[in-house]
Amino acid sequence: MRNETEASPTAPFASVQQAGPTVATTVTLGSGPVLVTTGARLTLGERSGAAGTVAVASGVAGLVLLMGVRR
Repeated sequence: MRNETEASPTAPFASVQQAGPTVATTVTLGSGPVLVTTGARLTLGERSGAAGTVAVASGVAGLVLLMGVRR
């Protein structure tokens, strides 16, 4: 029996259909470095320094701006 909290395996395809392939690809590629840096900090305790913090904040801000773009 399927759990209601599980994400549908077709959810990424639905998001591409809603946002368009350009925005979906940009968000996917843009979120990778942010997630890796944040995950390394949380799981490995790596410190990114001031430049890394500014880069992650800029990446998140850019992704938020992209998510707000409507056609």
